[in-house]
Amino acid sequence: MKIIAKIIFLMLALLAGEAMAACVSVPTTVNSGGVAVAAPVVAGINNLKVGNNSYIKSTGTLNTSGNGTSMTTTSGVGPPGQTLPAFSPATFPSVGGTNQSINNGTLATGSYGDVTISGSNTFSDGNYFISKLKAGNNVTLTLAAGDYFINKWDVGNNFVLNVSSGPVRIFINTSFQAGNQSVFNSPGSTANLQFYAYNNAQMEFGNANNGNSDVDFNGLIYAPGSNTQIEFGNNNIIQGSVLSGGKVQLGNNTGVIFDAATQAAIASISLSGGGCAASTDHYELSLASNSISCLSTPITVTACADNSSPCINKDTAVSGKTATLATSGGVLGGATVTFDATGVASTTLSYPAAVDGTTVSVTLSNEQIAAANSRQCCPSGVSCAVANSCSSIFSSAGFIFSAGANGVAMTISSQIAGVTSGAYYLRAVKTNTTTMACQSALTGAQSVNFGYECIDPTTCSAGNLMSVNGSAATANDNGSAINYLAIGMTFDANGNAPFTFNYSDVGQVKLWVNKTVNSATLTGSSNAFVVRPFDFGIVPCTVAIVGDCITPPADPGLVGGGGGVFVKAGEAFKATVTARTASGATAPNFGLGTNNATEMVGLAHNLVAPTGVGATDVTLGGTTSITRNSFSNGVATVSNLSWGEVGVITLTATNGTFLGNALTTTGTSGNVGRFIPDHFDTVVKYDAASKIFMPCPIGLTCPASGDPYGNGFVYSGQPFTTQVTAFNLGGTKTSNYDGTLGYAKAVTLTAWDAKGSTATQNPGAGVLNVVTPLAAVDFVSGVGVRKNVSNNLTPYVAYTFDTSPTTPTDTYMRAVDTDSVISLRSVASNSVEGGVKVLSGRVNIPNAYGSELLDLQMTATVESYNGTNWLTSATDSVSSLTFGPPFNYQRITGGAWTTSTPAGGQVTAGVLPFTLTKPTGGGTGSVDVSISAPDYFLTGSNVQLVSPSNTARATFGIYKGNSKFIYIRELY
Repeated sequence: MKIIAKIIFLMLALLAGEAMAACVSVPTTVNSGGVAVAAPVVAGINNLKVGNNSYIKSTGTLNTSGNGTSMTTTSGVGPPGQTLPAFSPATFPSVGGTNQSINNGTLATGSYGDVTISGSNTFSDGNYFISKLKAGNNVTLTLAAGDYFINKWDVGNNFVLNVSSGPVRIFINTSFQAGNQSVFNSPGSTANLQFYAYNNAQMEFGNANNGNSDVDFNGLIYAPGSNTQIEFGNNNIIQGSVLSGGKVQLGNNTGVIFDAATQAAIASISLSGGGCAASTDHYELSLASNSISCLSTPITVTACADNSSPCINKDTAVSGKTATLATSGGVLGGATVTFDATGVASTTLSYPAAVDGTTVSVTLSNEQIAAANSRQCCPSGVSCAVANSCSSIFSSAGFIFSAGANGVAMTISSQIAGVTSGAYYLRAVKTNTTTMACQSALTGAQSVNFGYECIDPTTCSAGNLMSVNGSAATANDNGSAINYLAIGMTFDANGNAPFTFNYSDVGQVKLWVNKTVNSATLTGSSNAFVVRPFDFGIVPCTVAIVGDCITPPADPGLVGGGGGVFVKAGEAFKATVTARTASGATAPNFGLGTNNATEMVGLAHNLVAPTGVGATDVTLGGTTSITRNSFSNGVATVSNLSWGEVGVITLTATNGTFLGNALTTTGTSGNVGRFIPDHFDTVVKYDAASKIFMPCPIGLTCPASGDPYGNGFVYSGQPFTTQVTAFNLGGTKTSNYDGTLGYAKAVTLTAWDAKGSTATQNPGAGVLNVVTPLAAVDFVSGVGVRKNVSNNLTPYVAYTFDTSPTTPTDTYMRAVDTDSVISLRSVASNSVEGGVKVLSGRVNIPNAYGSELLDLQMTATVESYNGTNWLTSATDSVSSLTFGPPFNYQRITGGAWTTSTPAGGQVTAGVLPFTLTKPTGGGTGSVDVSISAPDYFLTGSNVQLVSPSNTARATFGIYKGNSKFIYIRELY
């Protein structure tokens, strides 16, 4: 398909001054050389950008790329100068009001300022006026029918927009931005979601992750202004139209579904609000192929809104309009028929005097609303062909199907596979040669031949799956000669035989009967009726299973997060969906047939556990809309499902339409789970309150701490804080990993010298002092913490060398729970395991000497071992030291004297200067001063005071100085 750089818009010109109340439909075609060509995507001149491997799917797949103005379902472009009609209201109304925050709630209609939503929320029927609508990640919003005027709308990743009733019309004034993996109105009616963007507005949809398997946006985006901008990321599937007078950009691998049904849905949308009826595509005339002369034969005329045949979507715009019928024989119930609100008109044909074999034709003409395409004849409502008339062959005797004894011919309603039908009657009648009325053709016990014909799909499954009164009828493919099996029936005096039937498959079928009586053959057939599945069976399994899922996973248990483990949160898993009969047998014809191209089986989930306050649910990922033609022998397996939380869910499959009929089938799996975290991240944290985490010493390189302070160290035995967070495969925190909710597990911490499987545990011959593993109750919303003991929050984490001094050692925290969830990932570089440098530390307080006439200046120094030498911990401005009262006074001269207790405090660059006041009363002598340092400097193998004990001696007036000095000079 070529994209030529010229403007391509379809245009429905508005008459000058015409009120927007007139029904102006959204355009679905462009003018290409005088020919209307379907165009789902339209932009301004040279303003369409289409990524690689993008395509339109109508009757086939067309690849396109490059710049231009339209993506069409055939090649060809039209002349420039076409314009998009305006929509109503032409001016964005005023908005504003109080701000609102909604979490798992409902917002009433009205005018608001900023509205922030989280969780799963609902907006009721009516009109909304909002200044700014904001939503974070993993938010679901369900909208009911109404107009939503939103100046600015920002939503995060994994946003889901559902439409509960329609149409939903959303008017964007400034901007709309949705994150990645967001889904809009899928599954749902395309016509029920309508975005309208005013001029200068920008709309941006992020990347999707479903490739060509799922519809990500299902609806209309209409932005006729030349300064609008609409952008979709990669891998999106759009069902509907994106029509703009400005810029449109579609990313790589973006598909647009624009089949006949979608075109009809778009065309039904009115730019003035309300509804525009779909234009009539064609009319279908239907009557029975065989009639009995003593009975009236029903005739129906159907106005069809699309090209499906027999049509699925009827054109209700013809309601109250008329058409004309004519017959070659017999009498019509009315030559003029009137269409009802559903787009159907009906009457009857009577011909009591018809002899056997008489063929009568009925012709349709003079429809008040003309159709775009030719009329079709659909004998008995099936196998349509282009024709203005249909024929019926009359017989004087035969069978009819009736709802009651002596009743008229009736239409068998839709049925359920494997469920025995309600009571019907087979009437054997013949025409009385005198009165021309019907009379009994059979009485008493009789053997009647039954067969059934598979209409859609046209081929029957193996075996005779239709039973009548408990006996099998013969299967016949569509169009083949009908074969029968004899079934016993009992007719009353008026020729009525009650019966029931049961079909153990699905599809559209038709019953046939015959019986030879006195060399004459009585025949008859029912209408073609639909049999839907009884339910869906859903069996999940891991992707390691080859082929379909057969055995459900182990019972996950619901109390306390017990039971079997299924897969990790965010990890792909499979599910096999089986269309079933009431007996639980597979319905093999589900997925076959002609009217299945757009029918979907939607997959959804329900959170079973945990529940209650704090429980979190996320969107089910993967292929959640399975096309019905993906089923083979009634079975379809999807292999890319995922759920990104911890807990237990169920899966539900729903088919809302079957063979074009509004017939809903559903089915729910057993409990699926447990889902557990994919991995942990551990972080060694800086504790600002206690300040126990210090910058790396000069000359050493420390591990990244995982927090903004970076590269730090602790002393051997010094407590530090470790945080453990549970994540899913995609890197999002699993909030349900929570002790209160019952789905967290005990987590053990261990120490390693590096990340990866080749790391060594307990580096530097040390031991990790953890009082106990993190218990399940320590986890809140996916996060568990071991606090620093100096905050009086225990238990704590510390790493202690067995001997001192020990070379500085990198120590990384590894977490693993009782389900074997671990912080070590398959690719070591992806592991997030917080690390810290551990150093041997000590306090050095040298003895000091000075004049008895002056205060004595002393220092306490915190030192660390660098593997060779003890050096001042110049980056330690955290450790605190305190002093006890001076003691052990040794007076040499003078009277009794004392000195005050030194002031303690926090070291600066590893040093704490302090002062001993000169002796009171004069004299010389010495006194001892004691220090109180943190436990990790004083206990066990970490006793590193330079002096023999935790004291230093201060001498006043005896010695001239420390012999360690090479040169000293006194100044006077």
